[in-house]
Amino acid sequence: MNKYLSWISTHIKSREDAHNKCVEVTLRMQQEFPELIRVRGHYIDILLGDRPHWWLKTKDGIIVDPTASQFNPGDYEEFDENNPITGKCINC
Repeated sequence: MNKYLSWISTHIKSREDAHNKCVEVTLRMQQEFPELIRVRGHYIDILLGDRPHWWLKTKDGIIVDPTASQFNPGDYEEFDENNPITGKCINC
């Protein structure tokens, strides 16, 4: 876990470095650490509510979110790829 935290602290220096960059940052981090699983879903921010988001997790299910600094405390909700998408997009 320390190697992931080290990568994050090297590449994400501020909240602005993380803001709205979850797609690109998770792709970059996964290239460096191919053992990580890329996940899409929603982050439920206690102040801002439900937000579409990408993060990574270990094979053991431990969340590694390189752009977590953009959020207030909250929870992750993984999108179930087996459920059909209804509406115009996954967020509708």
